[in-house]
Amino acid sequence: MSEHQSAPTRQDLEKLKSDWARDPCWDIEDTEGFESFRDELLAFSEQKTREWDREKEVFLMRYAEHHGVTADAAREMQGLEARVRCDIESSAASLGYLFREAGVQCDNGALECLLENIVGAAVAKVRFLQLQAGSPDSQETNRD
Repeated sequence: MSEHQSAPTRQDLEKLKSDWARDPCWDIEDTEGFESFRDELLAFSEQKTREWDREKEVFLMRYAEHHGVTADAAREMQGLEARVRCDIESSAASLGYLFREAGVQCDNGALECLLENIVGAAVAKVRFLQLQAGSPDSQETNRD
């Protein structure tokens, strides 16, 4: 905070906490101008992190139960799902750019749908080949 700005109020502090909780992309306890609240902000950050970790764990357990898998398998599945979503969005944006450069009108939603279909076909092909080869996984049923 510059010399001519007043010290943050309790209302400023609560707004900072609320803003950070919506997008915790910085170390809140090191926020310029709020040095006098460093300990409170650090405690807030640690408390919110513990709260979010508990929420993630509850979600993970429900996810694992829903899919009939272990927590470790569920964690891996979530990571793979996130990667697929990210890769599809990124690929759709790249394809959209290439199509626009070629003068072809398209929207990213349609491209994402196309890419999801390609991914689905690839997954089906892999499963088909597993079954054809009699892999150990071929005896398991796909629950979801």
